[in-house]
Amino acid sequence: MNPPALAIQGLTIRDGAGATLVHDVHLALPPAGALTVIGETGSGKSLLAQAIFGLLPMSFTVGGRLLARGHEEVAFADRGGLQALWRRWSMLLPQEPSAALDPTMRFGRQLGEIVGGNQAVVSRALTEVDLARQTGRLYPFEASGGMAQRSLVAAAMLTDAPVLVADEPTKGLDSARVGHALGLLHGMLDRGRGLMVITHDYAVAQGLPGTLAVMKDGRIVEQGDRAVILMAPSDPYTRAWLDA
Repeated sequence: MNPPALAIQGLTIRDGAGATLVHDVHLALPPAGALTVIGETGSGKSLLAQAIFGLLPMSFTVGGRLLARGHEEVAFADRGGLQALWRRWSMLLPQEPSAALDPTMRFGRQLGEIVGGNQAVVSRALTEVDLARQTGRLYPFEASGGMAQRSLVAAAMLTDAPVLVADEPTKGLDSARVGHALGLLHGMLDRGRGLMVITHDYAVAQGLPGTLAVMKDGRIVEQGDRAVILMAPSDPYTRAWLDA
C-alpha cells in the first residue's frame, strides 16, 4: 500500500499567550486523492493551512510533524524546513489570492515564468479556467478577487507540483462560479495531483470525493469517507451542522 502523499501527525498550535487554538490534529491525504477539511469560521481550519506551510505568526508555537510521501519528515516548528519542502513539492491556493501575486507584474508574465515564457501555454491555461486571454495583460490590482483566484488555479495547472492545498477555494465566488471551481479541482485530481481543500462551504464538501474531516473549536470531531459522513454522521456537531 502506498504511503499518504501528506500526513499530519499531532499538530497542536498555541498563540502568543499560550492558549491552544488547534488540538492534536491527525490527518492523511492519500496519493492522488482528496481530503476536505470543513468547519465554521474560527474552527481553526485556516490555521491548519498556515501551519503546514510554515506561515503561522512568529509569536505562535506549534507541535507535531508532517510526513511527505512517507519518508520526508519535518517538524511543524521547523518553518524553514517546511517552506523548503513546499517550494519543490506543493502549491498553496491561499484564502486571499491577491496576497500570493506580485502586484507589479501582469498575470501573463507571472504565469509565463512557470513555463519559460510560453504565452501560448499561458493563454490555454487562462481559457481553461474561464478567463479571457486578455486577462494576461492585467495587473492583479486591476482584477476581481475571483479572477485572481482563477489565475492561481491556472498557475497550479502549469506546475508539476504533486500536491495542491486550497484554502477556501470558493470564497468570493457567486453560486454560478462555485460549480466551475469544483470542476477545476476535479481536473487536478484527474491529473493525478493530491488535493487538500479547507472550506466552510457545504457545496465543496458535497462536491469532492475522498476523505472528509469536520473541524470544531480546533479539533477534528469526525473524519472518514465523505459519502458516509454526509449520509450518516456519527458526531452530534456534524449532525447539527448538516441539519442546519
